[in-house]
Amino acid sequence: MADSIDQPSHGAPPVPPKHTSSILSRDVVNFNVQVSMSRSSSPEKGVKSQLVTTYPVPDHKLGESADSGGLLDASSQDWHLRFINAKKSWELCEEELRSKIDELKAGNDNRPPSEAYHELQSKLEVERRLREKAEDDLRQRSIEVEETRKRWKQAARELDKCRSQSQGFYQVTDHYLIELTTQLRYNIRSFAIQYFGGELRKKPNCKRTDYWKLFMESTTSKTIAPETYLLSKIKCPSIIQAFLWRFLVSKIFDNFRWAGDASLSFWELCRFLRPKWQVDRSSDHSRNPETERKFQVWSATTTALLFDSMDTEGGSEEYKDFLVSNIRETIDPYLRSRDSDYPQELLRILDNAIALDKEISRQVARVEWVFPGTKEKIMYISASMELERGEKSPKPDQEVLLTISPGLQKRGKSTGEDFKAENLLVPAEVSWY
Repeated sequence: MADSIDQPSHGAPPVPPKHTSSILSRDVVNFNVQVSMSRSSSPEKGVKSQLVTTYPVPDHKLGESADSGGLLDASSQDWHLRFINAKKSWELCEEELRSKIDELKAGNDNRPPSEAYHELQSKLEVERRLREKAEDDLRQRSIEVEETRKRWKQAARELDKCRSQSQGFYQVTDHYLIELTTQLRYNIRSFAIQYFGGELRKKPNCKRTDYWKLFMESTTSKTIAPETYLLSKIKCPSIIQAFLWRFLVSKIFDNFRWAGDASLSFWELCRFLRPKWQVDRSSDHSRNPETERKFQVWSATTTALLFDSMDTEGGSEEYKDFLVSNIRETIDPYLRSRDSDYPQELLRILDNAIALDKEISRQVARVEWVFPGTKEKIMYISASMELERGEKSPKPDQEVLLTISPGLQKRGKSTGEDFKAENLLVPAEVSWY
């Protein structure tokens, strides 16, 4: 039938009667609102809520009668009111549940920390304090280590000073070194003027010996040959002096000839232990004052032991004769006068140089013979050079043509201190023509 209504399931209320004046045909509306709330035992799980609404859906809309112009009867209105009231109750219940849920969530977030949380916080604070204490201790230990290192260095310096003083290093004053150097210069100058001054009696039969190549060719600048000076009646003594000084610096000074037969062994040991910049001046090795001081202390101590253990007077006579023979082979062709004292005068120059080297070797300070330079062009510097006797002051930026004798430079003190300071004791003697 067209007007028949499907019946609801078990427990549904009876169908309201149909009226001919109303076209409203409606199924029975059954409202069942069930609300179940359950709180979990753990506050972390929050609140569970379940809203269940069960009602059969009508086949037609409630406002269908209004569209057809009919009026609801009392039963229909009663069911409509029940629907509206149930809907309002559901909405109020839903709102109340949501409010409860929000309150529970807020309460769960604001609840005080648990005991485990407090324990972790306490442990973290303890660890933080221990770390800060360890960092403070480390900084304090670093400061103490640095202070200890400084005190250790100071003690080491004082110990070295005490050792040098207790060992009684040979004390050589600057005045004494200057006096010995000046005397040696005078002896060489007198020898050169006596035997090589004036006119040549005959044309020289010169030889290019090994000593010529080593010590004669290096005396002059590249612009003037040594023969120019050797043939001059005025300048020949100057170049003879230059030759002899270069020979002495290379073969006598710092070679320990005063040690006799032990000189070669001592020289080789010193060359092995000597700081690199002393052995090879053209190298890039930087000067280290402390390294130099240690070597000089060792050298002075070993020299003192040599003096105590052997006869070191004058050096080897055979070796000196050998040196004199090589010198004469090079310079004798340019002699202006000759006598029986000539060889003895050369030997005396060697003895004076060996005696001066012995005095230098016995002290701790480093003493060096310094030539102006090895450049092709050497400029005159008044602070470190002096002109040969009789020469007038040169013009500004005047070139040096001949280095007659080297300068004498000292580094450190006889007590074994202050190796950073250099002191020029004797300036180099030069000639600009």
